[in-house]
Amino acid sequence: APVMCVDSSPPGRRLLVSASRDRTLKLWNIVTGSLLKTLAGHDADVLWCCFSPHWPFIASSSADGTCRIWHVDHGNCLTQLALHDIGVSAIATSCIFSPDGWRLLTTSDDGIMRAFALDTCHLVGTYAAEARE
Repeated sequence: APVMCVDSSPPGRRLLVSASRDRTLKLWNIVTGSLLKTLAGHDADVLWCCFSPHWPFIASSSADGTCRIWHVDHGNCLTQLALHDIGVSAIATSCIFSPDGWRLLTTSDDGIMRAFALDTCHLVGTYAAEARE
């Protein structure tokens, strides 16, 4: 399946995560190139992935309208942030952790960026992308 995104782990971890159109994330050993585990759960293409600055978490965003937080060591989905739960019908196109690791910032095809607090999983901010001429 085509790979949509890749990210490397924090220093010293030697891992790579990839997001692909087969609806999965894959965790790789960056030194040997071996596949360590597959993270499944999204219902559509996984478009983006990133490691948290706080080990051992990964975030992913998908065409299914969700962003998920995964535990690297266990391979399980810890939480799902569904854009439709906040009244939005959109594709989650990307996500990134804030530098302190306590918020997840998401983008979607509706032109809105959203910030979620990870301790409560609540939406804490929205930012409209404005076209500039």
